[in-house]
Amino acid sequence: MTTKGFTIIETLIAVAILMIAIVGPLTIANRGLIAAVTAREQITANYLAQDAMEYIKNIRDGSLIEGDIDEGALYWTADFNENGVECSETTNKRCTVDTITGAQTECSSSTTCGQLYFDSEQRFTHVNTGNPTLYKRFYTVVMKETATGIQDEARVQVTVVWKSGKITNTTSIKSNLYNVYR
Repeated sequence: MTTKGFTIIETLIAVAILMIAIVGPLTIANRGLIAAVTAREQITANYLAQDAMEYIKNIRDGSLIEGDIDEGALYWTADFNENGVECSETTNKRCTVDTITGAQTECSSSTTCGQLYFDSEQRFTHVNTGNPTLYKRFYTVVMKETATGIQDEARVQVTVVWKSGKITNTTSIKSNLYNVYR
């Protein structure tokens, strides 16, 4: 007597082989998507840090061009810290700079301080427009003085912090800016 069709065992073995063949590529595709999202977040954070660093360099260049002179010393960093706020690692103060509006603010201990939002044109801004992003951005400036008390160098650090799920990520850019007119 011959039987036609598959037995239940043959069917289960065929389904198991099919599942093994499908799970491998799906796992690889999932890991690839996670890696792509992580890379996008890291690239965005690096661009945000570079954006703020370039803005701070522009502030320095503007001060040099204006030639802010007081008592014979060129205050080339006068505009780094608007409203007399000193954003420095030594004072444990961080500041934010909005590269669209030009606003500089001292960061308090508020959890939203440094938070970046999307504006109506999908640009990053510190102005709370109701659409928060993953990112927070801060900067600090540490001045170095010569023996005569003249500030010739500023060490600037821009830090961008963001969360991916439960993981907190950070990227920083450091640059030394010099008084090129001294």
